Amino acid sequence: MVVERSGKPPFKRTFVQSRTVDVAQFETSAQCEDVKTVTLRGKPPFKRSTECVRVVDVAQFEVGSEQPTTDFSGKPPFKRH
Repeated sequence: MVVERSGKPPFKRTFVQSRTVDVAQFETSAQCEDVKTVTLRGKPPFKRSTECVRVVDVAQFEVGSEQPTTDFSGKPPFKRH
């Protein structure tokens, strides 16, 4: 959910589809990770709940290869005027 916070309330909320990326690594573990969820239905106070999600169900994202960066220090390779 994306919230547009420009202007005065009520702020506009929209749901945006995000790209799926490959999962870098899954590790098997018996641990649980507490995830807090908020149900935004109806008027406040909104329903808040804490769920224990197994670590196997939680994905970890890692960047595989880094792109080379350009050094912008010094003079440009062209004349500006």
